[in-house]
Amino acid sequence: GNCAMVRLNAHQTPRVLLLAARCRGQQRIPLVVTAAVAAIACRHFVAAASESTEGGLEVGQVPVIELGYPLLISDLPPFVTRCFAARLPEVERVRVLASVVGLAGLPIIHGGWVPQAPNREFARDVGFQTLAAEDLRRSSQYYICVRTFSSQGCDALLTALASDASEEELPPVWLRPNYPAIWALSASGPSPKSLRFMIEADDLEDVRISAVPVSGQLDVAVHVEVLETGFSSRVGAAANGDHYCHGPPLKTLLALNRPDNLEVLHTDRQTGRTAGVGRRALCVHLSTSGMAPAIASLTVGTRIPGPFLVPAVPTGGQLEAPLIDGIAHAIPTSVGADAGSQQLCEPLRLLVNAGSDVTITATAEDGSRLRLAASLSSELLREPLANRWA
Repeated sequence: GNCAMVRLNAHQTPRVLLLAARCRGQQRIPLVVTAAVAAIACRHFVAAASESTEGGLEVGQVPVIELGYPLLISDLPPFVTRCFAARLPEVERVRVLASVVGLAGLPIIHGGWVPQAPNREFARDVGFQTLAAEDLRRSSQYYICVRTFSSQGCDALLTALASDASEEELPPVWLRPNYPAIWALSASGPSPKSLRFMIEADDLEDVRISAVPVSGQLDVAVHVEVLETGFSSRVGAAANGDHYCHGPPLKTLLALNRPDNLEVLHTDRQTGRTAGVGRRALCVHLSTSGMAPAIASLTVGTRIPGPFLVPAVPTGGQLEAPLIDGIAHAIPTSVGADAGSQQLCEPLRLLVNAGSDVTITATAEDGSRLRLAASLSSELLREPLANRWA
């Protein structure tokens, strides 16, 4: 039918779950996929006595997080707090934003002028949390601490921004291909009304942009930028970011209230703001639609090997059927397969800790019939997780 569900038990060692959704009968099928991981999406708490003996606050040499870039937090044990220092600009009043996105497990976050473990009362049943604070600059560093109450630990991406509180526009966030970013947006308060996200793309790469309003409504605008010869995002993000995402957009989605996608072909990037010589990048501008606050999830990358899912957070996909003489046709995947039963698939990935039960639900928004398959694989983990940026 138009909704497919898969349940798996991952008691073995593989930690990457490969998903593939197929459809039949239509040319374009909007798709929504949600993953729930038992013992991750449903927190397993223990008694306070167990927490005090197993947990702890890592307060040794606090590493510095590079503003605007996702930092991978690997194998965070249950109840343990890991803190990071954000170096602040020399301004009178500072605004600090942070987002932690769980790849496996449910992280929670706390920010302040001293390292402090997040309280259990702030834990939620979703795979992300955001932080927005505005205060007088009391120190050169602001501490962002991450903790999990998931009994099987947590792997997460942490991203932080800091700017002068008097300035409306913040520096851009640089994305990792196919890894999700989730941020809170608001027309009032410390959360910004809009954010800009940058990602480089090879000249021959076709890129998919998946935008999901977890709450509220979003406006999405995609711009093509040219990076100057010798440009390094690590050096130029703060200094040269002011002009990004300005001018006429290449593509837009307005008043978005459900998951949707934009396909940016490599030929599309030959148009737009491409004067000059240099590498091309995409700038995605996300903003709230109207005055209501919103929570936005954004993933940008190539269609294969597919995006990573966040526990209990939906993502959008788009199943495509090939056209022959203007009519959508199915493609058999093997000799002897039903020639009318299978078409192109939508690959997705999910990190799964050993011992977790996983439920994945895929829904075709137009009522098309779906087939959903899932398998565990350790092939993608022969290299450390930190080096597995697709």
